Amino acid sequence: MRFNGKSVLVTGGTTGIGLATARAFLEEGARVAITGRRADRGRAAERALREVAPHVLYVRADMSRASDVRNAVRATARAFGGVDVLFNNAGVYLQKPAEVTTEREWDEVLAANLKGYFLAAKAVVPVMRKRGGGVIINNCSVSAHAAVPGESAYAASKGAALMLTRVLAVELAKDNIRVNSVSPGVIRTEMYDAWLREQRNPRAAERREVARHPIGRIGTPEDVARAVLYLASDESKFLTGTDLAVDGGYLSV
Repeated sequence: MRFNGKSVLVTGGTTGIGLATARAFLEEGARVAITGRRADRGRAAERALREVAPHVLYVRADMSRASDVRNAVRATARAFGGVDVLFNNAGVYLQKPAEVTTEREWDEVLAANLKGYFLAAKAVVPVMRKRGGGVIINNCSVSAHAAVPGESAYAASKGAALMLTRVLAVELAKDNIRVNSVSPGVIRTEMYDAWLREQRNPRAAERREVARHPIGRIGTPEDVARAVLYLASDESKFLTGTDLAVDGGYLSV
């Protein structure tokens, strides 16, 4: 029960990594708010999480919109008395060569994966400061470290989010707010499954993705959730500005 009495905000918490992380925080005693753009998924996730613990709140929000972000932070603080941990997780994926990526697609990816992280951090810092400190964790990616063809917009957004993590860590250390990130490898989520279905030969594509990970498999949302909880806990209280690769060895090859 490392997070007994703690208040946690998980953006993009209705599916995949976000949902698994919200569940893991609840299992360790936290009160958890999740955000998502689709109300139907949000309500379903809220119901599922309440089977784990009762202190769950779903807030409909597009995290690339400042008004939605401020509302999500206010709603969390109002329901649970503050915000101790922010997991910036909401985002989108695009695999498309730069030459054929449209300006609109570029803007949408950067808004979701970078601007949303900035807005959430900006909104939550005053709330954390009142609590005497807190932890912000950004979900980056191995694509922030390794160039993958077809990921110009996605990789740019994740690379920038990685540097945002480091700058915030330096800026906020005086306020006892730690800022770290995780960089997952390929993780089996709904987003991944949708990508796999679009491939010409899904079985061969799956084999290629597995082969990129020396550990011999792709990751699960729970693999990432465990890393996030470590970074949010007092077990990592001397870590800030750090990125934790949760990648099965992907970046070591």
